Amino acid sequence: MMRTLIKKKVKETEELSSWIEHLEELRNRLIISILSWLIASGVSLYFSPGIVRFLAKIAEKSLVFTSPAEPLLTYIKLSLITGIFLSAPVWCFELWQFISPALVKEEKDILLLFLPFIPILFILGMVFGLVVLLPAGVKFLLAFSNDFLQPMLSVGNYISFALNLIIGCGIVFELPVLILITGKIGLISLVSLKRYRKLAILSAFIISAIITPTVDAFTQIALALPLILLFELSILLLKIFKF
Repeated sequence: MMRTLIKKKVKETEELSSWIEHLEELRNRLIISILSWLIASGVSLYFSPGIVRFLAKIAEKSLVFTSPAEPLLTYIKLSLITGIFLSAPVWCFELWQFISPALVKEEKDILLLFLPFIPILFILGMVFGLVVLLPAGVKFLLAFSNDFLQPMLSVGNYISFALNLIIGCGIVFELPVLILITGKIGLISLVSLKRYRKLAILSAFIISAIITPTVDAFTQIALALPLILLFELSILLLKIFKF
């Protein structure tokens, strides 16, 4: 009886020690990730005025500010967001080092197979939003100006508008990766994707209407068409990989 109690206490102590080690590892990796983000954000702060100037050229308008702190707060916000992307290799590595010991070989293979496509598609989506959607959206919205309604673009509101649009495009371009991963783990199948193709096309237009800040058909179609093409690409890849 005593031996059983001792073994139980030893096991509980080992489990507690293991949890403490995991928490300490998580804390250390979080500290590294946060520090890398802050350093990247500090570097980005130097380039923030140039980024704002570049985005302002798309609107072909001079930006204004309505409060003394608005430019500084806009630069800080922009640098913090930019710092997330610049420090992504560091915190992705730290995340992988933390979760990989708990994954089986098949799970690791799935992640390593699709991991490279995540940043590639995200960057392509951001470039699409920057080059295609943002100029078209700004041009459409500013077309409502007239002799008694002149646009004065606040730097804070305009940069938030541009970032939401650009980052939103980057996120929706992750659709193939999401479909392939769910197909690999068996949550969806090629048959179900083909069956709900019409619903997916309708959803693409709904998503584009939510993300795009304009009500003109051109801008919404400009985002919906790539989404439909990405969906069809996902079906093709599922067929090739035979998930």
